[in-house]
Amino acid sequence: MIIFTDPDTPGEHIRRLIGSNVSGCKHAFINKEKAKTPKKVGVEHASKEDLWDALCNYVTFENKEEVLSWQDFIDLGLVGNKELRFQVCEAFHIGPCNAKTCFKRLNQMNITKKRYNRKESFMKQAIATVKKTKEIQEKYKVFTKKSFGQNFIIEPGVVEKIANAAIQSKDELVFEIGPGIGALTQFLCEKSNQVIAFEIDERLPVVLENEIGFDHLQIVLEDILKVDIDEKIREFRKPGQKVVFASNLPYYITTPILFKLFEAKEEIERITVMMQKEVGERFLAHENDKEYNALSVITQYRCDVKKVMDVSRRVFWPSPNVDSMVVQFSFHHKHHLDDEAYFFDLVKACFTQRRKTIYNNFQGFVKDKNLAKELLEKANIEPSTRAQQCTLEDFIRLYEVTYEGTGKGKN
Repeated sequence: MIIFTDPDTPGEHIRRLIGSNVSGCKHAFINKEKAKTPKKVGVEHASKEDLWDALCNYVTFENKEEVLSWQDFIDLGLVGNKELRFQVCEAFHIGPCNAKTCFKRLNQMNITKKRYNRKESFMKQAIATVKKTKEIQEKYKVFTKKSFGQNFIIEPGVVEKIANAAIQSKDELVFEIGPGIGALTQFLCEKSNQVIAFEIDERLPVVLENEIGFDHLQIVLEDILKVDIDEKIREFRKPGQKVVFASNLPYYITTPILFKLFEAKEEIERITVMMQKEVGERFLAHENDKEYNALSVITQYRCDVKKVMDVSRRVFWPSPNVDSMVVQFSFHHKHHLDDEAYFFDLVKACFTQRRKTIYNNFQGFVKDKNLAKELLEKANIEPSTRAQQCTLEDFIRLYEVTYEGTGKGKN
């Protein structure tokens, strides 16, 4: 159970009441500024992205021993400095609170002085800042290359949210594509005990090794489009380990990389990626949306797709000409067609010319006007319908009657 209450005094009273009567609860907190209107405070006023972020960062108050002394707490400057204390509360996701409650919650989370100092140091030295990015570029002479589609993120809050959405357990095997100078990598390594980063730019492994400082990061200097994904998963995955991918993908090769992952035979739990906003909207589109196309259908055949958050172009260095979006693909394994390649070709054919009816496009696929009409009717699809009006289930029915009706299913 996750206790997630309004960020006000009555909400905290409810939290304490439930927590004292129900054992093993987890706690999620949201900043009051993200959950209020000019007149009211409540989680119902928060955005979906902020709610998701809060739930992803739930904490557990289990430890009953004092691992951080009151004197340590004072020495860290957390008594009498409300601004610093609230920054600490946000960093550890324990909700804004007074000194006494903050001290209690840090102990309940088993936060020792050493762990506190490591977290503080980590946050201060985040790579995703203008200052640190420029410092690394000058130190290693690694200025952005247009040929690799490089744009470095300079807002630590953004990469932290991506990492939080991408990883649900420290035991998950995390593959990152295109780590760059390590802005996202740094947070992935904080969240997971095993991170494998694929990098094509031979200048960057030394940067990652020197700047990240985590022993459980392994860098693979290879082009992801030429890598055997299944082989790499088998090489690094431990028995029973879940596999996830996370990336700030170069915009010009977003779709080829994603489809390479979609086609992998080894099981992947989820993929969380930053991409051009326009491309993200196509992945998220449903029937009758103007962005809905073959890409939307094929993606939804394999995955449940959701938007994690929108990202402004202003959080990159150098700034691109378009805004971005973080999208998550969770593999659902709901559909198991005999010939998926044939299904994908059929879907693409139906969207060949968007202004034409599905009948006009589909007859080019089966090479027979009468057969095209017959198959559409068998699939309960009106020939005058346009492809962008059809659901995934419509296309699956059309595949089934076509696969059988053209003799493909008998081969």
